[in-house]
Amino acid sequence: MFVNLIFIVSFFALVLPHNVYAYLDPGSGSLLIQVLIGAVLGSLYFIKTYWTKLTEFVTSFFKRDTDGKKKTNKSK
Repeated sequence: MFVNLIFIVSFFALVLPHNVYAYLDPGSGSLLIQVLIGAVLGSLYFIKTYWTKLTEFVTSFFKRDTDGKKKTNKSK
């Protein structure tokens, strides 16, 4: 019963409009865009740098014999 009361009070406190005396500076929007662009480019560079290790890791799951051992390309 007490949890329901807390839920109802917090719901109405969040939903009902109230005055907010604040604004978003135009610089904060451009900062957010720069952070997003930097995160995308940084992740692309990381993937580019470690592409061979990433592909070897993924293909190691698919290159297995029927007995569960890894296939090797050793010729005798």
